[in-house]
Amino acid sequence: MELVQLIDALTNPACYPFSPKQVEVRQTHISIVFLAGPFAYKIKKPVDMGFLDFSTLAKRRHFCAEEVRLNRRLAPSVYLGVVPVTQTGAGVRMEDTGEPIEWAVKMQRLPESATLLEFLRRGEVDAERAESLGRRVASFHQSAERSPAIAAFGRFEAVARNLRDIYSQSAAQAGQTVSRAVFDRLQVLTEEALARLQPLIDRRA
Repeated sequence: MELVQLIDALTNPACYPFSPKQVEVRQTHISIVFLAGPFAYKIKKPVDMGFLDFSTLAKRRHFCAEEVRLNRRLAPSVYLGVVPVTQTGAGVRMEDTGEPIEWAVKMQRLPESATLLEFLRRGEVDAERAESLGRRVASFHQSAERSPAIAAFGRFEAVARNLRDIYSQSAAQAGQTVSRAVFDRLQVLTEEALARLQPLIDRRA
């Protein structure tokens, strides 16, 4: 099934086992989130961007499972699991029996009022809240698994390659999303930053 058809099908409340009143859709460059009642379902787009590869159904299922496994470390009550999207005689269904045509990460839906943007709009991001968040993130990283293999992903060569890949893969779109002048300037600034920060990047790895 084409992605546009799948999106259209999953915006129908009848596709869900609990029949939400409506389904809202949010998209990023690599995923689509369906906000349905108390839950959010995220499917991965069938894309291969070099630094990530969701090009097959098996790979999308694998990375859905990895997303749940990794993100449960910080939000265990939010990430509920991986569920199938199936094609049945009645049409496309979320969390139904049958042959999966896609996989989705099922999450507890959080209120819009809980986003950082909304906290900022209400003037509720003060030093105490920022420091609390910083301490939580720092503690998480201090206790994270480490090894030479893991550190290799943070070394300068890997960081620089990922950034340069973004420019090479998106060069054909320059002039459509951003102007060629802006694209070229961003690339120059990126290389300047990489040169300046190389020692720091390797120390962190």
